[in-house]
Amino acid sequence: MCRKTLQEQCKLVLEENELLMEQLDVQQRKHHEQHKMHVQEGLSFIAVLINYIVRFVVSLHHHHYSRFTALFQDHPVEPVPEESFFWTLWC
Repeated sequence: MCRKTLQEQCKLVLEENELLMEQLDVQQRKHHEQHKMHVQEGLSFIAVLINYIVRFVVSLHHHHYSRFTALFQDHPVEPVPEESFFWTLWC
């Protein structure tokens, strides 16, 4: 009789361990999915930030290029002969 009770207890312990292992597996998958979502959200934020920075730099470049060309349209610059340009570099 005692042996049968011990076998039943062992069986119950094994079933409980199996349930605990399943719960642990579910928790690990849930944690993995949450981590994956956080990483994707972070990457989305970075992509938006990079897009904003690139657009800002392009806009800034366009603004300065427009001012630069407007400046030289109002005041044309005489071309410098190559010889004198190189001569000034070496002197």
